[in-house]
Amino acid sequence: MGPAIGTDIPWGEAVLTTPYEQDERGSHEPEDDTGLMRRVARGDRIAFAALVERHLGRALVIIRGFDGLGPEAEDIAQEAFSKVWINAPKWVPPADTATVEQRQAAGQAGFATWFQRILVNLCIDRQRRLGKGRGRQFVDLDAAPVLVDQTPDPARQLLAQERDNQVRDAIGSLPERQRVAITLCAMEGHSNADAASIMGVHIKALEGLLVRARRQLRQHLEGVVSHDV
Repeated sequence: MGPAIGTDIPWGEAVLTTPYEQDERGSHEPEDDTGLMRRVARGDRIAFAALVERHLGRALVIIRGFDGLGPEAEDIAQEAFSKVWINAPKWVPPADTATVEQRQAAGQAGFATWFQRILVNLCIDRQRRLGKGRGRQFVDLDAAPVLVDQTPDPARQLLAQERDNQVRDAIGSLPERQRVAITLCAMEGHSNADAASIMGVHIKALEGLLVRARRQLRQHLEGVVSHDV
């Protein structure tokens, strides 16, 4: 384990630094996440900038897929990367030969999964805080697959908007863990195994959440998504 790197988080440097400038290895080639994290654990700011550059875009997409968090996306992403900087010395990469079950039992995860677990937990915490003062808001589905036929017909466009609103309301009304599971698997495209690892649950528990979520969505949206004009 590397030395403690303190709380002097180089966020400003990370978003301004060209990440693939020549690093301590004397190489201009991009390094994998595991190698970068080993260097971040030693306080390497160029390695940290490379991780931010590589994962920031995806992080913002994930955050904006959560209940009303679009305006909070950059703040949450900064907080998540701050936790990466602070906790880098504690991160242990999983063995290449380890199964998903072995990784979960050991509490280990690849960097992307570990980072997204941090991100999801921050999103859930922020949703709870915002919910107390703002009332219910709903998942932003702008990046989700289109559920309706897109045509220039004004009547169809109006119906499409109505359907989107109903789908948004239906997802927003799901219990928290079901909503997170649907967001990760159906909207973000994670495998069940990856989503389970991100949420910190067994894959069977994740599958149960998805079954219940989809059942509730079908009941809520019966006759809505499949309705023809």
